Amino acid sequence: MLIKICGMRYVDNIKDVNKLPINFIGLIFANKSPRYVANGIHNQSDIEAIKTIPTKRIGVFVDAEKETIATYINMYNLNGVQLHGAETADYCKKIRHLPEMQNKLIFKAINISSESDIEQCAQYEGVVDMFVFDTKSKMGGGSGQKFDWSVLNNYNGSIPYLLSGGISPADYQKVSDFLISHPLCHGIDLNSKFEIEPALKDVEKLKEFILMFND
Repeated sequence: MLIKICGMRYVDNIKDVNKLPINFIGLIFANKSPRYVANGIHNQSDIEAIKTIPTKRIGVFVDAEKETIATYINMYNLNGVQLHGAETADYCKKIRHLPEMQNKLIFKAINISSESDIEQCAQYEGVVDMFVFDTKSKMGGGSGQKFDWSVLNNYNGSIPYLLSGGISPADYQKVSDFLISHPLCHGIDLNSKFEIEPALKDVEKLKEFILMFND
């Protein structure tokens, strides 16, 4: 199972979370987000520290310019990008062809509130590496709310996905059952329900939850 911890920005917290058995950390480069990276990373030494952690770094962008994405890929040595806005398949193809994106991953967030939201997935076949199915909200993500996971019974694409949106420590059994019955769900994306405050993760709470899957 893949585990992504999203919305991080404090170097010491990132280092501590990096010690857990996780696959990705998400760094949010959308300045309207309460977890915007630049609100916690203030100097080059912080950036250098983040660049060297072994966990893969995924930059989260919302309808950003290609040049902006390329800049942050280089600045933070990102291993991939998560496009969390209204990016079309054509836009995703343009990102894929950036020189900076060689051998890097593209995640596409799909915000869901009903079955009809699943229909847009078809355009991204052969274009992105993974979906992140999140809860549709005015915030665009990080709302701490779940969507109705049964909607994903209607997903018939071939692209694997991470389940996101309001997953909490109390959801272990629900997540476990979902993973068994949905083979294209390759993992989970954890965020606000494991925080002390926006962008500051509760490492012990994460550890306890994640290790339950290894028992």
